[in-house]
Amino acid sequence: MITAADNWQFSGSLTPMAGGVHLCYYQKAGESMLMGVELEGSLRTQECTATVGYQIDLPKSNLTFRGLCA
Repeated sequence: MITAADNWQFSGSLTPMAGGVHLCYYQKAGESMLMGVELEGSLRTQECTATVGYQIDLPKSNLTFRGLCA
């Protein structure tokens, strides 16, 4: 499942046989910055992980910076 607009995107998936779920939400925070969060959980392992990330694009320099905090 993917839902999107001009400045945000949400997606998710379920794996019933493994008892897992994966959810993502990304928001455009400016012309060159994107922020997001991902949530992944499993009933089989009884674990849940959240990750916060960002991406900064500098098109004139042809550079992209990405970072994650899990």
